[in-house]
Amino acid sequence: MLKEAIAHKGFSFIDALQVCITFNNLYEAYNKNVKEVEVNDPANFDEALKIIRSWNYYTSEDPIPIGKFFEADSPTFEDNFSRFLEEKGDREEKFQGIIDSLI
Repeated sequence: MLKEAIAHKGFSFIDALQVCITFNNLYEAYNKNVKEVEVNDPANFDEALKIIRSWNYYTSEDPIPIGKFFEADSPTFEDNFSRFLEEKGDREEKFQGIIDSLI
């Protein structure tokens, strides 16, 4: 998911939810209280909001939804400037090289 967020052309927001095993091994509680959600249309903002709001941090007994809720392409900074378009050809190749070196 992190790789997808970095590669996404536009804004990405990741909220990482993980178990801390230093003080308590809470894997059982985590698995019981978390549910991965499959979104039908990741470009539908209203559907994403409905999923996000389905769990109340104070009173909800339902599992916490996790996964990709929303995705929309938007122009990058250099897309707004025509003088950068000529240099843009190698962007994907350079980007993939950076990603591959980090993994």
